[in-house]
Amino acid sequence: MANDEYQVPASISFEQRPQSAEFAEVPVDIPETFRGSKYIEAKKKAAEIQRWRASADETVIPRRLTRRALDGIVKRMDAFLSTDLTKPLMDRLINTESHIGGSLFPLQDGIISQRFWLDVPHEADADDWFYECTDAQGSMSAHYIVRRDGSEKLSNGRPVPFVRGDGYDEEAALLRRIDEYHQAVEEFYAA
Repeated sequence: MANDEYQVPASISFEQRPQSAEFAEVPVDIPETFRGSKYIEAKKKAAEIQRWRASADETVIPRRLTRRALDGIVKRMDAFLSTDLTKPLMDRLINTESHIGGSLFPLQDGIISQRFWLDVPHEADADDWFYECTDAQGSMSAHYIVRRDGSEKLSNGRPVPFVRGDGYDEEAALLRRIDEYHQAVEEFYAA
């Protein structure tokens, strides 16, 4: 497997992952008390992305490749072309989405590659988001869980505080990235 392909975190076995039919009809009915919440908006976007994945077929990824090639963005083609076609479609879709998500972040000094993606749902009321970047030392990742009433950041399975200070709020930045990811992935599935 190529180093840049989507991989399920080691703590989650394949058998524990839901199949596409299990989240094809993710409800987006939001109780009145939660309407307008930034977390609810993020949850609605995640549910919509899950529906797009469930309705996707084998033609989605090649269409993305063709469009990106025609746009003259060749540097990312190797990541898309290296996708192992023997893997389940859901894994290939998430791998492609992870590269799209990674392109939303500016590359910081020393960062070789980065990815950002929504994982398959593991809990009914929680969305798992991952950010991974690779530098000369190796890969580093952050796991974010977004629920209707808030979000949390995990490192090695343990909660850690969001980075805040000097005009930066990591949690607010995460919610902005989810919105940007939703828009970019919508273009991917609509192509």
